[in-house]
Amino acid sequence: KIIPKGTKVLRCFMEGDTLILDLTKDFLNYDMEEENAKENLINSIVNTMTELTEVNKVKFLIEGEENEQFNKIYSLKMD
Repeated sequence: KIIPKGTKVLRCFMEGDTLILDLTKDFLNYDMEEENAKENLINSIVNTMTELTEVNKVKFLIEGEENEQFNKIYSLKMD
């Protein structure tokens, strides 16, 4: 599984063409030992969400707050 067990979406909303996903802190329990775990996690979500025509970017919040580990706005190009 790519998305850590127990992760829940608290809310999601759009700001322009950016989807904001507010997730539980369980999202931070990805396998940091695995070399590409964070990149795979981000890519799987961004690739899925940007299939929606309105969504070009994804921003992650953890329980309503910006998080140091996921502080970018991500697009298919991994900006």
